[in-house]
Amino acid sequence: MQEGGKILAEILKKLSEAVRPGITTWELEELAVKLIEQYPGASPAFKDYVLNRPFKGYKTFPTALCVSINHEVVHAIPLKEKVINPGDVVNIDFGVRYKGFVTDSAITILVPNGKDMELKKKLIQTTKECLDIGISKARVGNTIGDIGSAIQKY
Repeated sequence: MQEGGKILAEILKKLSEAVRPGITTWELEELAVKLIEQYPGASPAFKDYVLNRPFKGYKTFPTALCVSINHEVVHAIPLKEKVINPGDVVNIDFGVRYKGFVTDSAITILVPNGKDMELKKKLIQTTKECLDIGISKARVGNTIGDIGSAIQKY
């Protein structure tokens, strides 16, 4: 799991560095596939994952990445016509299958636009703090309610 996690972290870092105004989510998809090919034995965990319910006509998940922009629900499919713009909040979710284990993580990137940045930065920072609080409450003996309550109080 550690090796797969390291591969995942390296790929997410490179993907986040590629996010800029004008790039399409499909170009990020192509980059993710190219990057994972550099690691023998590694493969994208989401691509061709068999869905228990068809999704937009797909029986398996069609892409290696999930890229959601701004208000889109998580797990959006990369598209050739979906362009990233200045000021967008971009979430990239990626999973790696390696040596029988699956690692999965996401990263949120704020695309600079010179305005409205402070509020968006605060949103991303507060969300990260909520994640940290939730993780700190994920302990033996605690319930999902304990986790959710701690996050909600924050």
